[in-house]
Amino acid sequence: MAISGTNFNLFSHRSVAYESASENKPDSLSFYRSFLRDNGAVPIDKLGHTVLHLLAINGNVAAMESLLQADLLLDEMLVRKDVNGNTALHEAARFGHKGVAEIMVKKKPSLAFERNNLNETPLYLSAAYGKKEVFELLESYSDCRARRYDGCTVLHAAIEGERYSLVVSILDSYPDLAQKHDEKGTTPFNLLASKPSSFRSRSAYVLYDLSRTPFIPWQVVEAVIYNCIPTMYVKTALEPQAARNVEDPNDNRLGISKLERSSFIRRILGYWYFKKIDDPKQKHEFSVVLAKRLIGKEDWSRYIYYESIDPEDSSFGISPRKTKTVPDPLIQATKFGFLELVMVILQKYPEAAGSFDENGKNILHITVEQKHRFMYDYLMNFGAY
Repeated sequence: MAISGTNFNLFSHRSVAYESASENKPDSLSFYRSFLRDNGAVPIDKLGHTVLHLLAINGNVAAMESLLQADLLLDEMLVRKDVNGNTALHEAARFGHKGVAEIMVKKKPSLAFERNNLNETPLYLSAAYGKKEVFELLESYSDCRARRYDGCTVLHAAIEGERYSLVVSILDSYPDLAQKHDEKGTTPFNLLASKPSSFRSRSAYVLYDLSRTPFIPWQVVEAVIYNCIPTMYVKTALEPQAARNVEDPNDNRLGISKLERSSFIRRILGYWYFKKIDDPKQKHEFSVVLAKRLIGKEDWSRYIYYESIDPEDSSFGISPRKTKTVPDPLIQATKFGFLELVMVILQKYPEAAGSFDENGKNILHITVEQKHRFMYDYLMNFGAY
C-alpha cells in the first residue's frame, strides 16, 4: 500500500519526536512546538504515547517550559492517555521527574486526580516507585487517602515496592493509613511480613544457615563483614507530644534517625563490593524499626475473625459480606522464617502465640516442620509452649 505524502510526513515527524525527546537543543524545542501545532496530541508509538508522554518519561524540563511559554500545553493534551490509561503526569511521577510534573500540575491542578486503567493516580505511582520528591509535590494536589481499584493505598504501594524511606514519610503524615486494608484484608503490615529480601534472617548474611550460597567460606566472610558494618538507621525516642496525635492513645510513634558517617567510612563503603553488603544491612535494620512502628496500629483480634464493617470500604468494592479469615502476619513471618519479625510481634502481642494457620498448625508446629532451630529455641524460651 502506498503511503501518501501527508502520512509519510507525519510518520517521519513521529520518528524525529521519539528520538529527540531527551534532547534540549534549540532545534528540538522548535520542532516540538511545530509538531504540536500541526498534530496536537496524536500518539507517536504503539503504546499510545504522545509528545508530552515522551517528554515526561525523559524529564525534558526545557521542552515542557518551551511548550508552556508558547501556550501549547492545552488541556486536551495534558489529559490524553496512553493504552494503559496513563497521562504524561503519570509518567513523570513514575520516573521521578519533579520539574516536569510541577509544570503540568501547576498548569492543570485537576490532572493530579486522573486515574489510569488500574485506577491509580500519579501520586500512587510516585509512591509505588519510591519517587519521594514527586510524591511530596503531588500530595498537596491529590487525595492522599484515595485507593486503587482493589483498595490498596499509597502506603500499600510504597511497601510493595520496598520504598521504606518513603513509607516512613507517609506514616508521619497519614498514620491512619496503617490500618487500611485492601479487598483481601491485607494491611501494610501484612505486606511487610511477606518481603523476604527485607529481613536478615532470609538473607545470606546469617551464620546459622550456611547453605544460602554455593561457597560456604565466602558466605562466612560476607556475614562477618555484614556484622562489622555500622547501622545507619536507628530508632529514636518517642516523638514530642506536640508532634503526636493526642486524640489517638495508640499513636506511640517511633522516630527513625539517620546517622552521619565519617568520610573514611563513606569512602570504604562506597566501594562496590562493600556497598552490595551495606545496602541490604541498612534495609534489614530499617525494616525491623518500621515493623515496630506499623504493629502499633494493628488490632490483632482481626486475624482471628474478620468482617469488614468500615463504611468507607464499600466504595472500593470491599463488601461487608466478604467475611473471611485474613492473612495472619505472625503465621506469614513464621513460614518465611523471619525470626526478627516473629520477635517483634510476640513482644507486642504475646497472646498471638496461639495463632493457627489454615491447617490448624500453630507457629511451633510450623517452625519444627521447617527445621528452624533458632526460631524454635526462641519460642521455647518465650514460654508460650
